[in-house]
Amino acid sequence: MSEGALPKQSSEPLVIETITQAVFGKTSAPFRRNVEVALEAREQATQVLGSHVNNPVLETVLVIERTPEEKVVKVTGKYDLHIWCMGARDSFVVRTPVHFEEDIPVRGPANIAFSNLKARVRFHQPPSCHNAVFAQATGGQTAQVQVEMGLSAEVYGEANLLVYAGYPAAQPAWPGKPRKVWPGVESAKDPDD
Repeated sequence: MSEGALPKQSSEPLVIETITQAVFGKTSAPFRRNVEVALEAREQATQVLGSHVNNPVLETVLVIERTPEEKVVKVTGKYDLHIWCMGARDSFVVRTPVHFEEDIPVRGPANIAFSNLKARVRFHQPPSCHNAVFAQATGGQTAQVQVEMGLSAEVYGEANLLVYAGYPAAQPAWPGKPRKVWPGVESAKDPDD
């Protein structure tokens, strides 16, 4: 028999082991952070008029094993936070890049020991800001903003699948007589019948 050829008859079913990529778990988590932005002293802000977030980017995604039974997806990224303020003579905007690092807890089968675990992450709720307030701090003027976002993670890795590829020619998949399961279609009898 040549290499890679299947045997023609056997008394045992032929089992083929396949290694494939499989998704072991999906999870999502909301995040809410208070961000403090230093305002430029030369502008002398009197109040915060509004805020806006744009340019969200996910930079690194890692699956971290805290314990053998607990894994997290560690995500780092950044976004630009814009604060619109009223100054003594005119309004102005302060743009601040904000870097973040979040841990998304992994639930379900992904906590079992699979090999070569990786993760994909996306924003299911892009960063948005709320409740921007003006504050006078000891080091100068600041604006405090609440930023909310939602992240979804999908954990995948290598899985071993066993495929039953064939039975001997004389033996049906299940013992018993064929029966009709749909008009015009016959199937072997179910072993539970």
